[in-house]
Amino acid sequence: MTHSPLSGPHYFILGLKMLTRPGIRRWVILPICINTLIFVLLGSIGWHYFSAFNHWFIAHTPDWLHWLAPLFSGVYLLIFLIISAYFFTWLANLIAAPFYAWLSEVIQRKHSDKPLADKTWREILASMPGTVMRQVRIIGYYLLRAIIVLLITLIPGINLFAGILWFLFSAWMLTMQNIDYVCDNNDIDFYAMRKWMKNHWQHSMSFGAVVLFGMMIPVVNIIVLPAAVIGATLMVLNVSVP
Repeated sequence: MTHSPLSGPHYFILGLKMLTRPGIRRWVILPICINTLIFVLLGSIGWHYFSAFNHWFIAHTPDWLHWLAPLFSGVYLLIFLIISAYFFTWLANLIAAPFYAWLSEVIQRKHSDKPLADKTWREILASMPGTVMRQVRIIGYYLLRAIIVLLITLIPGINLFAGILWFLFSAWMLTMQNIDYVCDNNDIDFYAMRKWMKNHWQHSMSFGAVVLFGMMIPVVNIIVLPAAVIGATLMVLNVSVP
């Protein structure tokens, strides 16, 4: 383990390596199947609408700006990939939230000396709605701020930097979504979780950035989420529980 402020990528890579380990493998099979179905569905729909938007944008670009059309198209493609990666993550996390919570708990019990209260199956089932609602709350947190970033994206000239802004914002949100499971398992509320992220913003941004890169790669993104949950769990427990 490492405590380096920029060790986020280290924890994500560690999560990837642990996907096939005995005792962990069975907890990632179902989430990966769910991710595959979501990827096929959203990928086909998303590319169709992006292609339609790109044709519309080029057709309505003034003649004197046509030389910039490829640049704008590239910027919007980057934004599309970033938003698609986050939307894919949002939907997959919402559907598979209980499984990721269990995965995070398994990781903590196997690879950490931090105590975790034993739960009966009845208690686990009773906690499932709360786990899903925490993800819904994160989505609400995201949407309020995404509107501001979206408005910036629509401002001519400034929107050339919108891709960078979307990337940083999405990286932050991906970290929040993935550390939420370990925080929930340890009865850490939303505000304490946000405080941890601010206090360890280098960990948060470097971890979220590498997860986002992975999410933008088709097919590979199917295994990125469970690896991110494992990595985020180890990162929070190793750096310091909020």
